[in-house]
Amino acid sequence: MPLPSTEDWKGRMTTAVVLILTIFLAAANGSNDVPKGVAALAGDVSRLCQRRAAEERGEAVEVDGSLSHLPVRAADLRGP
Repeated sequence: MPLPSTEDWKGRMTTAVVLILTIFLAAANGSNDVPKGVAALAGDVSRLCQRRAAEERGEAVEVDGSLSHLPVRAADLRGP
């Protein structure tokens, strides 16, 4: 079995690095959604609700938004 060429190896490594960096960026970007909503609800200025209630509402809205987007994403994956 012949060894892969240098160009093939470089292409695969570049793809792997870009994929890993994209995953980390997506996790870092999405990880601040709930805390920002909690800060808006329970912040020093608004005081609309207690911190724990704001956390529960933020998590519930986050899950609801993810679940409601599933049919849209499934339609995207099926194609035209």
